Amino acid sequence: LFSESQSRILVTLAPENEREFEKLFSSARFSKLGKVVQKNFIIKGISGQKIVNTSVDALQESYKSSFGGFK
Repeated sequence: LFSESQSRILVTLAPENEREFEKLFSSARFSKLGKVVQKNFIIKGISGQKIVNTSVDALQESYKSSFGGFK
């Protein structure tokens, strides 16, 4: 879980847990934003065009570098 604000949360889960997640949160409003495929993270827009297509390694490096020397 990654909180974007008090009202929005980004959730990552294994594909085999998707249906169970949808059942558990059927009363909540949610959208599937993207999917990690091999080594890429892809986010598609409403009409299916790729908005983000980058490597997981690049995302991890960017995330870690934002905290300077902290690990």
